[in-house]
Amino acid sequence: MSSSAETSSASGMGNAATVELSPVAGRNVLGIRDGIISDQAALRTLQEYIRTQCQK
Repeated sequence: MSSSAETSSASGMGNAATVELSPVAGRNVLGIRDGIISDQAALRTLQEYIRTQCQK
């Protein structure tokens, strides 16, 4: 088996794999996700401000 074939087969989990998180880990993931969403909204606001106010 070639090196690339070994790497690709070792890194895949397949379609039937599921991952279950502990309650604490699940809350952490959701908290991080909320932070990312908030940061993205702030970035969009700042980018719009730059487009309308700073690039005249």
